[in-house]
Amino acid sequence: MNFVPEGVILSESGILEKDGIFFYSASDFARESLFYPMWGAKYLCASPYVVSHRTFDAFLLFYITDGELYFTCRGQSFTAGANDIVLLDCKHPHEYHARGPVRFYWFHFRGAASQAYCDRLWERAGAHFPNHPEAEQHFARMQQLLRTQAGNDDSSSVCIHRLLALLNAEPSRSLSPPVVRAKNYIFAHYRENISVDDIAAQAALSRYHFSRIFRMEIGTSPHSYLTEVRLLHAKQLLLETSDSIEQIAAACAFCSSSNFIRTFRRINGLTPAKFRQMFHSL
Repeated sequence: MNFVPEGVILSESGILEKDGIFFYSASDFARESLFYPMWGAKYLCASPYVVSHRTFDAFLLFYITDGELYFTCRGQSFTAGANDIVLLDCKHPHEYHARGPVRFYWFHFRGAASQAYCDRLWERAGAHFPNHPEAEQHFARMQQLLRTQAGNDDSSSVCIHRLLALLNAEPSRSLSPPVVRAKNYIFAHYRENISVDDIAAQAALSRYHFSRIFRMEIGTSPHSYLTEVRLLHAKQLLLETSDSIEQIAAACAFCSSSNFIRTFRRINGLTPAKFRQMFHSL
């Protein structure tokens, strides 16, 4: 009896041409520490091509080269056309189908930060990423690695990571005036006992609305950003002065030296004293 991995459909209707399916065997190290492909192919399809899954523990990337593919996932329906990328978390029910001729790459993958990347991208943009013609080279590279098995775990992982990083990269844009005012206020007053409410007031927005747009534009919450600014200043004081930990904690508006030490260790992985000692021993 031939073994068919979960998530593979061998009797798909509507496939006019296909290059694959090619399967990848990842090492234990790759499964634990890297991104790794599972299988993939390049298809030319038309109606009645339909794929529907309830749940499957993997992630799925598409790149459409010609035509259109129609998707439904997590309560959203959309059409992906030429040069578009689609990223699905297959643990959620999903369906995709062709109405006319459509050519596309696809591959399943797992590993490393796959879930975190997918969750972050879904929160930011959903599953559909239009107009990425530069991504075709990465999908073609993955197809080559799967077809020839000439790649190793590292090159396969790098290929997946480049695609996810491409989707995660935000276009450079100017910050909105409220966020600019908030950042300026934080840098001017981080030594004081200011709160998120105080920062939101400077932005002339409600705390909820301000926190939402700040996270959207900066990538972190106002409270976390304020903490990061305070810790950056604390690092300078640790390296450039002989001030005590208690003095530095007070200078950076931490409520106590113990709170400063806990926060510093949580963010940096070592205590302020160890950080100072590490640099002074160089």
